[in-house]
Amino acid sequence: ADTAKALLSKFGSPERVLAAPVAALENIPGVGFDTAVRLSLAHSTVVRALSGSGTARKTSSNPAKNAEHLLSGRISALSSESFAYVFADEKNNLSKVFAVRGEASAEISVSSGEIIENAAYLGAHTVFAAHNHPDGGAVSQRDIESTSVLRERLAAFSIKLEEHFVFSRGTAETKAKTYYIIRDYIDIAK
Repeated sequence: ADTAKALLSKFGSPERVLAAPVAALENIPGVGFDTAVRLSLAHSTVVRALSGSGTARKTSSNPAKNAEHLLSGRISALSSESFAYVFADEKNNLSKVFAVRGEASAEISVSSGEIIENAAYLGAHTVFAAHNHPDGGAVSQRDIESTSVLRERLAAFSIKLEEHFVFSRGTAETKAKTYYIIRDYIDIAK
């Protein structure tokens, strides 16, 4: 009851509560990450059902390769570290690319609620994530840990993080390279 009162006091109406971003909902005492995402999912599901929108683009039978190509084209050459993601539905159709500028590893945990909201809105079941290393760096322990956190958060809502690509720009000493965090760092450890 206290949480409901706090939500209504902050947002003014049930409609505004449901339309509020996950980050804003999480700041209300008694509302944790899971509750905030569930409230947002309820809103996204209703909006999607009423609008009948579908933004998927047809792809071939290899959504991972297509996602890698789309995401690489969006962020691999950027001079600041950035994070982006794309969704696939049950028919392997990819959505548009969603990009988040900023320090990538920190953004992953902050934006997991947004990713879940967008997945629900688009009816997606799979996520491909990516970030770049403009300095030419390889995968860090922080990259691996933040990917594991994101994967767990998505799995709680039956959304699979299929792969997290890291596009290393390369330097004078090293050539550009794509790393596969889940395939080469997380799943191989199991």
